[in-house]
Amino acid sequence: MKNNNDILFVTAILTELLLTAIIVLCMVFNYRTVTNANINAETPTTVVIETSTEPIKEIVNYGDNIKQETISLIKKISKHKCSNTEALFIYECIIDGCEKYDIPNKYVFGMGAQESRFISSARNKRTKATGILQICPDGLTDYNNWNGTNYELDDMFDVKLNIEVGLWNLKQQAYYLRKEPRISYSDCIIAYNTGIGHFKKYKDEWYKGWNPIDNTDYGYLTKVLNFSNQFSSIAEEVIWKN
Repeated sequence: MKNNNDILFVTAILTELLLTAIIVLCMVFNYRTVTNANINAETPTTVVIETSTEPIKEIVNYGDNIKQETISLIKKISKHKCSNTEALFIYECIIDGCEKYDIPNKYVFGMGAQESRFISSARNKRTKATGILQICPDGLTDYNNWNGTNYELDDMFDVKLNIEVGLWNLKQQAYYLRKEPRISYSDCIIAYNTGIGHFKKYKDEWYKGWNPIDNTDYGYLTKVLNFSNQFSSIAEEVIWKN
């Protein structure tokens, strides 16, 4: 009987020790879990740091390529009468202005190329059209009347002002044509060059299928679009590489 009691006593002691060991192990495990959670909560930027920045760098580089190739084309069209600094300024003014007036910049580059070859000092002796986008006296008067300004024709030698007035006039053609059944950028470009009244005189005939290939107004549009395609092909080439 005594031996049985001894066995029970030893068994109870061993069971108590086992339970104690299990409790200690649970406490250690819980402590480590809480500690790790706190560490992770204090350093949430780990994921950001591990994120690769290479694609962003590539996009920036491609943007720089478009910019540099466009500047080079501006200089080439001007027969290098534009310095690199001047070509850069023209580029930036056109990009900013087109964003302001929501106009595809390739058309404006095309117009600048056709109107003046990007030479800011250009002036037509007959029409008095001035600057890069060849602002005419009537177009400038229109701008002044609508916007409450008092610019003079000589102010249009200023590249930034010239592009501002030119883009406003281009956009304004859509306002003049607002009652037409359809309006395209081609319409606005021709109207910009020939005047809204002269443009409307031929518009219906063009839409009825008359081929105006020998018409000087249509010839102007063709030349602008040819230049525009040169500028758009730069962007398409670079984007395609991306």
